[in-house]
Amino acid sequence: MVGHRAHALRRQMVADWWAAMQRHGEQPPVMLAARRADVAALNRSARELLAASGVRGEEFAVGDRVIALRNAWRLGC
Repeated sequence: MVGHRAHALRRQMVADWWAAMQRHGEQPPVMLAARRADVAALNRSARELLAASGVRGEEFAVGDRVIALRNAWRLGC
């Protein structure tokens, strides 16, 4: 993918990732970026898209900030 604006490229990458997420029966898609700032931006955009579509994940990733106010036994904590 070639482009002049990083923001437009990230937006297209997230759109392509989302389209691939809709195809069931395939390996889950991944997005790759060289810079941490781009990785953070891609993650933020993907999570916003998931939340907007009503998908609520309960998985945590490296770098996530988690605040536990009480035990959540259904999560195995």
